[in-house]
Parts: sequence; structure tokens; C-alpha cells
Amino acid sequence: PVFAVLRQAVTRLVATKRPGDAIRAWAPGCATGEEAYSIAIVLADVLGDHLAQFDVRVLATDLDPDAIQTARAGIYPRFALENLDVALRERYFVPQGPALRVGRVIRERCVFALYDPMRQPPLLNIDLVSCRNVPIHVRPDLHVEVLARFHHALNPGGYLLLDQSESAATASPLFEPVDERYRLYRRCDVPSPSLLPSLQSVPPSRPQQLPPGDNGHASSAPDEIDKLRQQIEALTRKGDL
Repeated sequence: PVFAVLRQAVTRLVATKRPGDAIRAWAPGCATGEEAYSIAIVLADVLGDHLAQFDVRVLATDLDPDAIQTARAGIYPRFALENLDVALRERYFVPQGPALRVGRVIRERCVFALYDPMRQPPLLNIDLVSCRNVPIHVRPDLHVEVLARFHHALNPGGYLLLDQSESAATASPLFEPVDERYRLYRRCDVPSPSLLPSLQSVPPSRPQQLPPGDNGHASSAPDEIDKLRQQIEALTRKGDL
């Protein structure tokens, strides 16, 4: 059901885009990458033959460098994908020994990086935030700030998908429900609240070098985040986003 809701959000989002447009999704707390790859797969499946006509990127962030390393590899045991539609599994995964690996067309559209959204500069111009791995309701003192940062990151009319146990956005003036049962919300067209510069109660992230990726070069998570932010900000200044 959640996969269907994600497809619903992506379909609505794609309907507002034209060939050549950027489509940006963000999966905070991406863990070992399943959420990010699911978003990329749904985007690719909805766009179909038109995928190459759009600049699609899924930014996946976490505080755990080991999780990021696993996510970047994109290799999962076959049993972990048993509930995935067979057609999607055959289309977007390739065999790798006893496991399956996310295909290159999906992997190359996902950026995995260490990033602490409560301490580092906020992201901008995001179309979809899928925060189903981070239980923001367990910290009432933080969930207002977290929602403010999501609102700040999202484009007007952008979508927020939360875990089904969450209800933090239900009473928020920043978001309106699209499918409240499955916690899908749309960004309200209201000014974003001022963001706190930092929260001392949140443990700082550990800036570490990531292991070599497919291209054999080590990449720094802060560098990846900064580069993406700079690209988005430059395009915004040019009026291309």
C-alpha cells in the first residue's frame, strides 16, 4: 500500500514537470538504501521511456557511514526483494552471485552521503521528501523543527511522506493531507518558519571519508552535499529551477 501511495505522489509530481526539468527527491535517514532506491524505481517506472528527458536525482542521507557504504553498493539478498513486484525486480535489478544488485540506471540517479539535517545547511528545491525511517514523533521538542526544515527544503506543492506511525504533520499548518491514512502530505504555500542554527541536544554527525564507489574514487559526504546544494542554488539563481 505504501508503495502505491509513493507512486501516487510521484505521478502527481511528474504531471507538473516538463522535459528538461529537474526532479529532486530526498530520503533522510536512508539507512541501507532501500527507501531511496524505491523512490528512484518508482520515478523511473512512472517516467518510462521519458526518464532520460528529465534530470532525476534522489538524495539519500544518513549519519551512519557503514549504512551509507552498504547503500551505495546497492546489493541485497534475494529474499529481501521477495515482496517487490516481479516485473520491477526483473527490470531494475541484475544478478550478482546469490544476491541482486540495483541496476546502473537506478544507481546513477541516487546520491548517498553523510548529512545531519539538524546541523548542516538545509537542502533546497526538493520535490519529494520521504521520511519513513526516522521516527520524528519520539522527540516532541524536535518534530516542529524537523517539519520546518522539510517545509523549507520542499518546492511549493512538494510532497512529504512519513511513516504510518507518524502524526506530526497532521496538525501542522505547514502541510495539508493528501492521503492521511498513509501519511502523505503536500507542502502548504505559506512562509517557512525561521530555522534554528543548530540544536545542541542532537549529537553531531561524524565527518568521515566514504569508501571508493563504482568509479574507484573516494568521495567525501560533505563534498557531495555541498556540491549538490551549490548546483541547486546556481540553477535557482539562473532561473532554471
